[in-house]
Amino acid sequence: MKNNKVYIIIILSLFAFSLFVSNQYIDLRNASTHSSTKSPCDDLGENKNRMISNMELDNKNMKDDMQVISISNNTLLTIKDIIHPDTMYLILKYPLSYSSDCIHTILDNMEKHQDSIPCIRFIVLANRGTTREMKVKLLPYIDKFPMYHFLHFSLFGFDDGFSNLPYISFVDGKTSKHTLILGSNSTELLHDYIQMLSKKYCE
Repeated sequence: MKNNKVYIIIILSLFAFSLFVSNQYIDLRNASTHSSTKSPCDDLGENKNRMISNMELDNKNMKDDMQVISISNNTLLTIKDIIHPDTMYLILKYPLSYSSDCIHTILDNMEKHQDSIPCIRFIVLANRGTTREMKVKLLPYIDKFPMYHFLHFSLFGFDDGFSNLPYISFVDGKTSKHTLILGSNSTELLHDYIQMLSKKYCE
């Protein structure tokens, strides 16, 4: 009889332990699922944006022989054809796989601040996907900004680690400067960034 009680206690203990382990596993799965469904629009944080951009993306030379297609007239061009050494540019580079809503938010803000930098031309460059896809996704902006789609996958001279993120870079000649990773909530950061460019290069 005493042995039976011991067996019962052991069995109940093992059952309780298995329930505990199962609950821990479910909590872990839920936490993993929650983190994996994080919105692609979520920002990295302004401080981290500045740190990563300044350390990794600035002062990179562009590859001017890369081929692009003009969204406005389907013309095949190279970077050398659209970026001239005697003109200053502000280039938004992003992958077509990125959230369209996020890119629209960035473009809306760029349009709003475009008059603040009259000496700098704004260009949109998209990577991955197809030219048709770019036309469809950016239809409301085609007449507002020069837009080009890379014919082949290209890193635009930047590290592959950032090819899945939208970033904006000031280009004077062939070298990127003041590169900034952007998110959909970077409104104030983008405003300050454009004000800095305006004072530094347009006044």
